[in-house]
Amino acid sequence: MKNINDFDTGVALIMGMLYENFPIPIDIKTSEIPELNIKEDDSDIREKGERWSELSRIYYYSAIFLLEEGYIRGERVKGYIVLNNCCLTSKGLAALQQIPEFMKSKKAIGEWFSQLGKESVKDITIDGIKAAVSMALHGS
Repeated sequence: MKNINDFDTGVALIMGMLYENFPIPIDIKTSEIPELNIKEDDSDIREKGERWSELSRIYYYSAIFLLEEGYIRGERVKGYIVLNNCCLTSKGLAALQQIPEFMKSKKAIGEWFSQLGKESVKDITIDGIKAAVSMALHGS
C-alpha cells in the first residue's frame, strides 16, 4: 500500500504545481518535487538517498499516469525522470475545480493541492490526500 500512498501524494503534488501555474507550461523534475509535511518513518527524506530515489521514480510514473490518462500534457525526456512543457488539459482542470463536501475550507481540489508542498499546510493526512485524489480522478 505504500506505493499507492506515494502515488496519491505524487498526483496531488504534481497536479497542484500545474494548477498553480495554469495555463503556463512548466517542466516537472520529479527529483525536485517538495516532500509533504507528513510524518514519515524517515525524519529527513533527502538524507535517506534510497527513499528519495524511490519517491522520485514513483512521482515520475505518477506524472506518466496523468499524461497517459489525459489529465496533463507534456513531453517525456528520454533518459531522465523529467517531463517538459507540462500543463493541465481541460479534463485535468475540470477535475481540480471540484469542491468536495468533506473539505471544511470549501476550496477547490486544485487550490488545496497547490498548497500541499508549502510549509503553511499543517495536519495533512494520507487519508485526506487519498480522498481528494480519488475525487479528482474518479469524481467520487
